[in-house]
Amino acid sequence: VPFSKTGSLPLKGKVEIYLNDLITKVRDELHTQLKLALEDYRTGGRPRTEWLFDHVAQMVLVTTQIEWTENTEKAFDKLAAGNASAMKKYSDEQVEMLSGLIVLVQGKLEGLQRRKIMNMITLETHSRDINVMLINDQITHKDNFKWASQLKTKWLSYPDAAAPVDCHIFNCDAHFQYSYEYLGNAGRLVITPL
Repeated sequence: VPFSKTGSLPLKGKVEIYLNDLITKVRDELHTQLKLALEDYRTGGRPRTEWLFDHVAQMVLVTTQIEWTENTEKAFDKLAAGNASAMKKYSDEQVEMLSGLIVLVQGKLEGLQRRKIMNMITLETHSRDINVMLINDQITHKDNFKWASQLKTKWLSYPDAAAPVDCHIFNCDAHFQYSYEYLGNAGRLVITPL
């Protein structure tokens, strides 16, 4: 990941010091990249199939997981307000978004672009399958274990967090602040349930 948003890092002094500085710098850069990717996704006014090419793969995947969690929880809110088709409507949108990604991988792409999109397809197919399970099992509340047990990624303010607004991961009663550890663009084969 180039330090395109937070500037360069001089490597001076003892190796054990500047390597720790490098870890901090990478995390700061990835945090900034996620913030920009999420903002661009929400306000950019362009299709996801264009947006994804302008951002780092890891942050694209985190952004889409944040959006899935948020949209699924919005569907739960609509269900609670009496809109019985809210989750089905969002599930249909998921299928449409997946179809757009499938069209992309059928075209000509560079290797890393193809891997990024294939990883998106893997994660979003899993997300779609979760929502289909919620529909089939008639889950209508966010506090149901079948939803609570899912790994949910959120962009929010949280008490005692290092940054005012940051990425947090929730599962059942567990909560972790996203650590921005550089993962690269390695392939993802499957996602297994809790």
